[in-house]
Amino acid sequence: MIKEVEKYKDEDKMYMKKVEARIVLEKYAYNMRNDINDKDISLMLSSKEEEKINKVIDLVFTWLDVNEVAEQQDFEYYTSILLSVFDAVILKKIKDEGHVVQEGTMVGNAVNNKKNR
Repeated sequence: MIKEVEKYKDEDKMYMKKVEARIVLEKYAYNMRNDINDKDISLMLSSKEEEKINKVIDLVFTWLDVNEVAEQQDFEYYTSILLSVFDAVILKKIKDEGHVVQEGTMVGNAVNNKKNR
C-alpha cells in the first residue's frame, strides 16, 4: 500500500496544481466581471474599454466550459490574458484618477479607499 501511495504521489501533486490553476483563473474572471459591473469602476470606462474587457472574460468562460481537462500551463496562459487586459485598462484608469493601487489589491477596494479619505 505504501508503494502505491509513493507511486501516485507525483501525479497527485500535478493534479492539485492543475486544479489550483483552474480555480485561480475562474476566480479572477468572476472578480473581473464583478469589478467592471461596479458602478464606480464602470463610470471610469468607455464603452469600448468595457466591451474589450467583457470579450476577454467571455472568451475565458467559454474556454473553461469546453476544456474541463486542460493542463496547468493552459489555465495560467488564460489567466495571463485576463491580467494583460485588466492591467492595460482598469489599473491605468485607477492610477490616472489618483488612486493608490497596491499590488494584489482588489480594484473595488482601491476605489472605495479613495472615497473614504
